[in-house]
Amino acid sequence: ANWTVAKRLPATAWQAAFTPGAKEVILLCEDRLVFWNLTTGVTTSVPRTPGEESRERILLAHDGRRLFLSHRARNTIEVWDVPVRKLVQTLKTVGQCISLAVSPDGRWLAAGRWNGKVSLLALPDLKMVDSIEVHERITRGVTFSPDSRLLATGGGDQLVKLWKVRDSSAAKVPVLSLQDTFRGHREGIFGLAFSSDGQQLVSAGHDGTARLWPLAVAGP
Repeated sequence: ANWTVAKRLPATAWQAAFTPGAKEVILLCEDRLVFWNLTTGVTTSVPRTPGEESRERILLAHDGRRLFLSHRARNTIEVWDVPVRKLVQTLKTVGQCISLAVSPDGRWLAAGRWNGKVSLLALPDLKMVDSIEVHERITRGVTFSPDSRLLATGGGDQLVKLWKVRDSSAAKVPVLSLQDTFRGHREGIFGLAFSSDGQQLVSAGHDGTARLWPLAVAGP
């Protein structure tokens, strides 16, 4: 097939994200965020504290209203208000964050950390509700299942783990409980994704393999 570039924007960007409806693209550049309106072609640049390419990640909330920007070197997660193009909050309680995921139901933000922990924060107030060690080494991958009931993590210890996210009836806070551990990779895990029906999980490892895991998690 012959592909034609629909639109082009000169920019040196490290990462990119579509807003819902693909109306806009947000580009992470060294010293700014660029908001590119795909209908009008207009771009808006917002200055930010300069960062480093390999130490930052961006993640857009499912409603498109907030952008999470993690800085591993500074041990922070910035929260940007997308409609007003403004930094509104800086979290300093998550340590060296390597990976981010927002649950599809919009309730949780998970942060995989350099020390092998995963932190769970409640949205929208971003209150830390759980922080536990899930891997012996760096937690590079985190992702929620389509129904938001499961969290998968992948670590430098070559393991993929599946956690149930549930509300404690006593404490009224979410609790991560281990459901399963998948072994087979010979090196660390870099990426994870659930199938749309939540019945399968794929993991991408530094060993040059991708592995597909069938899931069978029973109970509420």
